Order: sequence, then structure tokens, then C-alpha cells
Amino acid sequence: MGDEDYDRRDAGDTGKLEETRREIMSRPELQNITAVKEGRVYLIASPLWTYMPFSGCRHFIGLAYLAKWLHPDLFKDLDPRAVHQRYLNEFQGLDYDLGKRGTLVYPVS
Repeated sequence: MGDEDYDRRDAGDTGKLEETRREIMSRPELQNITAVKEGRVYLIASPLWTYMPFSGCRHFIGLAYLAKWLHPDLFKDLDPRAVHQRYLNEFQGLDYDLGKRGTLVYPVS
């Protein structure tokens, strides 16, 4: 999914992310990949990386999601969405509810 496929105004709609994940998981050449077999295919929408390039938040927010996805046993107490939400509210001063319009990762853990 490239930038042209993802519109920030649609960030609350998981449809595009679901469709992309389904497409990836149905590719014949990927059917023997363990992550596909076990349903461990995750997406981070490009706006999380490309629209915040100078703030540095993409690193710790993205890494929080990756840590939880890749090592859930080591990060049982980590809530990446809560980290992301706190960053937006407390450090950016934004009144932005990720639960309503912030689907930048899929599936949300």
C-alpha cells in the first residue's frame, strides 16, 4: 500500500488495510511462510512513517507496535496504541482519538 492508496481522511476506516492484508495472505507464493500460516501479518500504514518524518515519533511508536507484534511474550504489558495516544495528547497537545479515526496499524493489537 503506497501513499497514493492511503488517504489520512480515511484513517478510521480499516477497509483498505484489511483488503491489503487479505491480499498479502492469499498470495500463492507466500503460503509456506510461517507468518502467513499463523496469521501473523501486520501492516503499518505509510502515514505513520511518511507524514511525521521530522518528529522522530515514527521510530518509538512504530517500534512499540513491532515489539508487541514480534515478541508478544516479552512485551505483555506494552500497549502500543496507548503509547501512540499519549504521545498525541500529552506531547503534541492534540485532541485526537485513535480509537475513532486513527487506524494506522492493522490488525490493532
